[in-house]
Amino acid sequence: ASCTATGGGVAVTTVTCALGTIAVGDERAVTIEARATSASAGSTLHNEATVSSDISPPSISAVDVDVDPVTDLAMTKTASVTSADPGDPITYTLTGTNVGLQAAHDVQIVDVLPAAVDPATIITAPGMGVICTTFGRVISCLSNSALAPGGHIAVQINASFLGSVPAADRKALNTATISTSDVDIDPANDGDTALVTIVPAADMTARITGPSTLAAGDTATVVITGGNVGPSTGENAVMTVTLPAGIVPVSAPDGCTISGRTVTCTLGDVESGGKVVHHIEV
Repeated sequence: ASCTATGGGVAVTTVTCALGTIAVGDERAVTIEARATSASAGSTLHNEATVSSDISPPSISAVDVDVDPVTDLAMTKTASVTSADPGDPITYTLTGTNVGLQAAHDVQIVDVLPAAVDPATIITAPGMGVICTTFGRVISCLSNSALAPGGHIAVQINASFLGSVPAADRKALNTATISTSDVDIDPANDGDTALVTIVPAADMTARITGPSTLAAGDTATVVITGGNVGPSTGENAVMTVTLPAGIVPVSAPDGCTISGRTVTCTLGDVESGGKVVHHIEV
C-alpha cells in the first residue's frame, strides 16, 4: 500500500493509504506506528479507521487507547558518617527527585534501617508536604501531592546505633527506595544505599589481688579479674599477668598457661559490664 500523512503536531494526523484492487475474500493490512505526546498522558485517545471503495459504502472501525502517565523518579541517600562507635548518633538524608517529563503521583519513600540502629531512637524529620510513619526500623513516607517534573521531596532520619552491635551487623548497609503509582521508565535509579561501618569499642580492666605477705616456701592464691566497662563486648579477650620476682606460679585453671613468672589467660568474649575471674596458685 502507498500511504501519505497530513496534519500532525498538536493537530489530528490523517493517514491515507491506497490499497489498490482487493479481490473477494482477500484483505490488505497496514501497520502505522505512532507515539503518544506528553500532553496526552492520563487521557484516552480515540482512533478511527475508515475503508471505502468505488463500489462500496465506507466502513468504520474504532479503538480507544488509554495513555498512562510516564515519569522517572530518582533516589539519593546519604549518611552523616561513614564509620561510628556503638551508641553513636547517625543522620540519614533521603531525597527523591522527579527527573522525568510528567508529574508523579502517590510518591512514596521506604527505608528499612539496618539492624545496628536502635529503633527506640528513630526520629523522622520529613520535608514540606511529606508524612512519615515508623514501624520498628521501617520508615515509610508519602507525598501528599503530585511531584512535578524537577520537583523533589526530602526526609531526614535521626537515630543512634545500638550500644552493642554483633559482628554480623557492623556493616550497616541499607537501601532507600522511591516509587509512584505511575509508570517509571527507569527503575534502576529508584534506590540508593548508604554504608556505615560500626567499630566496636570496649574498655577492658585488669585487677590482681593476693596476700600482702608470704613466707618463703609457703603457697597462696592470687586472684586475677578481667572486666569490661563497655560499651561494646570485648571479643577474644586475653589477660596476661607477670608475677614479681621470687613468686612462681605453680598451677592455673583451664584456659590459662604458665611460662616462668607469666600467666596468660584466655577470657573469651566479655560483655559490657561483665568480668572473668581466675585463681592462680603460687
